[in-house]
Amino acid sequence: MTITYALNTPLSRNPCIAVTVMGAISTITTILRFYALRLRGVKPGAPEWLIVAALVIVYTDIAIEFIRIPVTVVGGAGRKTGEVDPSSTILPLEALYGVVLGLIKTSIMLFYFRIFGSKRSFRVSVYITMAIVWAWSVSVILETFLLCRPLAYNWDTTIPGTCGNRNATYVVAGTLNLITDLLVMALPAPHIWKLQLNVAKKVALSSVFCLGLFTSIVSIIRLVALMAIDFTDITYSVQMGVMWTVIEPELAIICANMPFLKAVLSKIAPGLFSTARTKYGASGPQSFERLQDPQYKNTHVLRRLDQGTMNTHLSTTRGTGERGGSEESIPDNFSDEQRLHTSRLGDEKGTMTERAPLLSDCKICVACSNALQEDAVMQLDILITEHGGEAVVHEEPAPFPPVEQFTHIISMTADFPAYQSACDALIPVVKPQWLQSSIAKGKLANPRQFSPDPRMFFSDVVVTCGDIPEGDKDAIIGGVMAMGGLYSPRVTSQVTHLVDLSIESDKAKLIISKSLGAKIVLPHWFDDCLKLGRRIDERPYTLPNAEILNAGPDMPIRTFGSRDVVGASTPEPTALPTPSRSPNKRNLSVLEGKHVMFSSDLGVGKHLLESIEDLVKQGNGAVTHDLRKADMFICRYREGFEYRTASRWNKDVGNLSWLFYLITHNTWTSPLRRLLHYPIDREGVDGFKKLRISLSNYAGEARAYLENLIQAAGAECTKTLKQDNTHLITAHGNSEKCAAAKEWGLQVVNHLWLEESYAKWKMLPVSDPRYTHFPKRTNLGEIVGQTKLDKAVLERRFFPADNKADESRVMQQKDQNIAANAEVTKTASPQGRAKSVAKSSPAPSKTTATTTPHTNKSSRKTSNLADAKTPIISRFLADKENVTPSTTSSRKSKEAAAARIHDIAPDIALYEKEKKRVGGVVYGGRRKTDPDLIVPAKNKKRRSAEPDEEDDIEEEKDAKRQKNAKPPVAMQLMITGFQRWVGNMKKEDADKRQLRNLGIAITQDAKKCTHLAAPSILRTPKFVNALAYAPVVVHIDYVTECLAKDELLDPEEFALVDRITEKKVGFNLKKTLERAAVNKNKLLRDYRICCVESIRGGFDAFKSIVEANGGECTLFRGRVSMNDRRREAGSDSDAEEADHPMKDDVFLISGDEPEHVKVWPRFRQLVLEAGRTPRIVNVNWLLDIAMSQKIGWKDEYEYTDRTA
Repeated sequence: MTITYALNTPLSRNPCIAVTVMGAISTITTILRFYALRLRGVKPGAPEWLIVAALVIVYTDIAIEFIRIPVTVVGGAGRKTGEVDPSSTILPLEALYGVVLGLIKTSIMLFYFRIFGSKRSFRVSVYITMAIVWAWSVSVILETFLLCRPLAYNWDTTIPGTCGNRNATYVVAGTLNLITDLLVMALPAPHIWKLQLNVAKKVALSSVFCLGLFTSIVSIIRLVALMAIDFTDITYSVQMGVMWTVIEPELAIICANMPFLKAVLSKIAPGLFSTARTKYGASGPQSFERLQDPQYKNTHVLRRLDQGTMNTHLSTTRGTGERGGSEESIPDNFSDEQRLHTSRLGDEKGTMTERAPLLSDCKICVACSNALQEDAVMQLDILITEHGGEAVVHEEPAPFPPVEQFTHIISMTADFPAYQSACDALIPVVKPQWLQSSIAKGKLANPRQFSPDPRMFFSDVVVTCGDIPEGDKDAIIGGVMAMGGLYSPRVTSQVTHLVDLSIESDKAKLIISKSLGAKIVLPHWFDDCLKLGRRIDERPYTLPNAEILNAGPDMPIRTFGSRDVVGASTPEPTALPTPSRSPNKRNLSVLEGKHVMFSSDLGVGKHLLESIEDLVKQGNGAVTHDLRKADMFICRYREGFEYRTASRWNKDVGNLSWLFYLITHNTWTSPLRRLLHYPIDREGVDGFKKLRISLSNYAGEARAYLENLIQAAGAECTKTLKQDNTHLITAHGNSEKCAAAKEWGLQVVNHLWLEESYAKWKMLPVSDPRYTHFPKRTNLGEIVGQTKLDKAVLERRFFPADNKADESRVMQQKDQNIAANAEVTKTASPQGRAKSVAKSSPAPSKTTATTTPHTNKSSRKTSNLADAKTPIISRFLADKENVTPSTTSSRKSKEAAAARIHDIAPDIALYEKEKKRVGGVVYGGRRKTDPDLIVPAKNKKRRSAEPDEEDDIEEEKDAKRQKNAKPPVAMQLMITGFQRWVGNMKKEDADKRQLRNLGIAITQDAKKCTHLAAPSILRTPKFVNALAYAPVVVHIDYVTECLAKDELLDPEEFALVDRITEKKVGFNLKKTLERAAVNKNKLLRDYRICCVESIRGGFDAFKSIVEANGGECTLFRGRVSMNDRRREAGSDSDAEEADHPMKDDVFLISGDEPEHVKVWPRFRQLVLEAGRTPRIVNVNWLLDIAMSQKIGWKDEYEYTDRTA
């Protein structure tokens, strides 16, 4: 029977109003919580979704409250029992009460994890408290339904039944609820009181986490109301207890949301939470005010050690050249030639006694870093002291000693705190190879060729030239030397690159036969590097089979990520950093002894800021509010008195992204090194506000970095390209966006235009050819993030010096990008200009005469600082005829630089004109009609830059090569599973030499191999990769027989036949090779394949298999980069839609280990959000495809939740 009652009694009306109002407030605070997360750029997590679930239950409670009172089938709460239907009950409310409070308390504890979750003890205490909370929740549900039997006896005592002591039950349940409230509120208290804050701040911070006390008070009121229930007239007496039962979780939700409301209120009323700070005068103390020379921790002078027969020689392993970085490893020994030269120096006792040691006037600081470890530093110290120098070793986190006391600083990188000070003081910073070269030559080498400055992008290149025109040779040599490289007229073990047009030249054959490891590259590589002013990957230019000569216009360009944007893709990080846990960096030492000051404009919540400060203190740093004491100033914008003052006082000014990078990597880097590590400007770059820019062909962190950089510059970044866009920034020219942009007349540039405009803080013209140059087979995403900020521009624009400021600074930093690029452009011009650039660098002999005054050791000890610094000036004046006075102001320096660029403008214009001629810069040479062209006599040879005796040595080697000439290569053979060579390196080397004499070259590169030898069908990376190139597959006996008979046998007689493995694996080798020849390495083209990090067999092995078959394999670390495949102008995809089955699926290669299973949900979520189908597969899927050379599918390949 349905009975409806009027809402005309206060006992019925007031509770409905109360629960409705509180429900509305809890809903509003929940919405504001999500809005606050959006303001911070944080995605909602489990705490937020648990609050939403609790809110749904609260709505259910409110609905029950209304149902019970006036409007529907069973009602009458607040009236006498005889007036209403006796079916009214509080059982649903009691059961839901335990569940909703359990959800809310769990949400609060998970929120604690965001702040204090890094400590194991805290995590354990949270888990224990969480278990207690849910045990209480379950007990509330059980007592609700089991206290009275039968169940109807709860509301109808007229029927037969029994019931326990309900008042006592309510007291016990309410008391346990209070205890769990106190446990949850007490969890963060110990960590808060350990913070280095005053008592008032600790109390204020603790009060935020103790807002739940209001809920506890309501819980006590509810308990009193429940004890007053008259169960003989329950519908009349229960109403207050029901009201408080609904209000308590509503208030708990409000309290859980309160810590998030500050961000919203700060946005609505910015002045509400602002704090006044003391403003300091512009003349502050110097950055070394706390530094006392005797107290340098970890900074010590090392004396010569008695190492007995310890080998103290150094040699350099040159970088592979695959990346453009400046860090190298240091092996233990010199090359044989350098060892011989050094020993000759030591044997000439008469000469050595007549003159001072080589380094007698040098005091050298060795800066330790991750790339220059303790053992290498020890060897450097011994070499320095053996040759009369004084070595000082600096280790982080000690303050760097004043640079003026040194003549040289040795470092593998420019990323150390004193680098800028050294540049300003004209102290050369060199790599350890400078010391090696100086000792080998017996004179101080020119430091320019050994600079760790990333602008010297050829600094680890030693080039020699093969059979190329003389004009091209001069241009390449000049360009390499201008950008920090070296030239060798002959092939030595130190040569890293041979420039040649084929592998048939004598030098190329020597490198291949001796396995010297030098790369044989086309001249196009140097041309493209010099045009861009950056070092790009040389693999597309490497002979044989250079990709730029063989690849078709439609072949996809492989993408390699840039290490320079890792951890620097956004100026506003959203998550706390995780300090590095590598064995060499067990403690967070990068902030040790540093005083960090945080600006009020950071826009982070109080709790997050406290957590960041806690991280600083964990690293033995300190947080200060006094700018005079601060070493580092962290702010968001380039504005305000504190920013300008900190910048003028040469404090390290950066943003949170920079600080998080230091904490994550535990390695120092300058905030000027990466564009988004420095505070941004609210207004952006002049001229960028009206620009609408789209990106193409950039992926991963490089794309995120450029999107954020566009916004920081003040422009709008659009996902798709439309006709109202103004610019398209692309990594290469092969995409539909590029074609559409050219058709619509938009500006198509590379990212260098954006980066350098941001660094120079003005919109640079897109007419500069560097910004519109796209190498044929290179994705420029690999060089994203290499541009640095210009300190002189920052000073002029954002913190100009006051009129009364100190004018005694030596000089300001000069332009870091444009000036260097102007030099590159001039260097790359043909013949004459290239030679003039080469001549601008001082000869080593002149440098030695200037920089090494030969005095005895005692006079060195008493020499003053000015004498010690005099020799170094020539390093920085290599391009100038006149020495610039040290008191030159910053403005005059800029005027001189502008005048220099103006002077070389005609050369730049002529160079651009020459580029348009057939052959370009590298192959153009001079016109025959050029009146200045000098044709050398045919019987004269080009003179080498080395002494005549070296020419004689080269001629002797040429004669030996003719006598020992090897037969041409008949096959490139890859060998796998050859047990004869296992553990026997000498036998392997001898066999390889014998095979080479037969015309068989052993290769490890699947791309090069024409033949593959194996004992059977194997699932090794070599075998699987080689199948993609359709080689001739022979049995391993072929190699054995060739060695035994010492002759080149017919490989067709040794074809590999393995029926057993074919039947077991399920494919036919002959058909596989036929399919591979048809596929042409395009089997997996356009497939999206990811791989978990700790896959058995290694990520690199599976990546090589995917790439050998034309696909791209990326490491899955919580992100999946996917382009829109729709055929429209906004898409970068060039593949035909129907080329491959399952083309829209995204694959994750994984194992079934627990650490792999836990990333599956994240992968599925990301792929589904992108509108694709996620497939998590085992390694057999990829291996079967690669070995059969056809796309196939079996259900057993895929992992499902049931599998996990």
